[in-house]
Amino acid sequence: MANLLPAFHERFKEIQNIKSVSVRNSRLTALMSDMEQTFGIPMIRNEAYERNHPEIMSLYREVSFARQF
Repeated sequence: MANLLPAFHERFKEIQNIKSVSVRNSRLTALMSDMEQTFGIPMIRNEAYERNHPEIMSLYREVSFARQF
Protein backbone atom coordinates (compact mmCIF):
# COMPACT_ATOMS: atom_id res chain seq x y z
CA MET A 1 0.00 0.00 0.00
CA ALA A 2 2.74 2.48 0.95
CA ASN A 3 4.51 1.68 -2.34
CA LEU A 4 1.65 3.55 -4.08
CA LEU A 5 2.47 6.75 -2.21
CA PRO A 6 5.16 7.97 -4.67
CA ALA A 7 2.63 7.89 -7.51
CA PHE A 8 0.29 10.08 -5.47
CA HIS A 9 3.19 12.48 -4.76
CA GLU A 10 3.89 12.73 -8.49
CA ARG A 11 0.25 13.33 -9.27
CA PHE A 12 0.17 16.09 -6.64
CA LYS A 13 3.23 17.77 -8.19
CA GLU A 14 1.59 17.70 -11.62
CA ILE A 15 -1.64 19.18 -10.28
CA GLN A 16 0.24 22.02 -8.59
CA ASN A 17 1.36 23.25 -12.02
CA ILE A 18 -2.21 23.77 -13.25
CA LYS A 19 -2.86 27.50 -13.64
CA SER A 20 -6.65 27.46 -13.36
CA VAL A 21 -7.64 27.54 -9.69
CA SER A 22 -10.99 25.83 -10.32
CA VAL A 23 -9.42 23.01 -12.34
CA ARG A 24 -6.59 22.64 -9.80
CA ASN A 25 -9.09 22.49 -6.91
CA SER A 26 -11.17 19.90 -8.72
CA ARG A 27 -8.13 17.72 -9.39
CA LEU A 28 -6.91 18.08 -5.80
CA THR A 29 -10.32 17.01 -4.52
CA ALA A 30 -10.26 14.00 -6.84
CA LEU A 31 -6.75 13.16 -5.61
CA MET A 32 -7.97 13.26 -2.01
CA SER A 33 -10.88 10.95 -2.87
CA ASP A 34 -8.54 8.52 -4.61
CA MET A 35 -6.23 8.53 -1.59
CA GLU A 36 -9.20 7.91 0.73
CA GLN A 37 -10.22 4.87 -1.30
CA THR A 38 -6.72 3.49 -1.89
CA PHE A 39 -5.43 3.88 1.65
CA GLY A 40 -8.71 3.50 3.54
CA ILE A 41 -8.46 6.98 5.07
CA PRO A 42 -11.38 7.37 7.50
CA MET A 43 -13.95 10.09 6.82
CA ILE A 44 -13.89 11.10 10.48
CA ARG A 45 -10.54 11.91 12.08
CA ASN A 46 -9.00 8.79 13.55
CA GLU A 47 -5.91 9.38 15.68
CA ALA A 48 -4.88 5.72 15.56
CA TYR A 49 -4.96 5.71 11.75
CA GLU A 50 -2.97 8.95 11.66
CA ARG A 51 -0.39 7.59 14.09
CA ASN A 52 -0.03 4.34 12.09
CA HIS A 53 0.18 6.06 8.66
CA PRO A 54 2.10 9.33 9.12
CA GLU A 55 3.44 9.53 5.54
CA ILE A 56 0.02 9.00 4.00
CA MET A 57 -1.59 11.56 6.29
CA SER A 58 1.18 14.07 5.68
CA LEU A 59 0.56 14.02 1.93
CA TYR A 60 -3.21 13.97 2.43
CA ARG A 61 -3.01 17.13 4.57
CA GLU A 62 -0.66 18.80 2.12
CA VAL A 63 -3.11 18.12 -0.72
CA SER A 64 -6.00 19.37 1.40
CA PHE A 65 -4.22 22.60 2.34
CA ALA A 66 -3.25 23.23 -1.30
CA ARG A 67 -6.87 23.79 -2.26
CA GLN A 68 -7.99 27.41 -2.57
CA PHE A 69 -11.47 28.55 -1.64
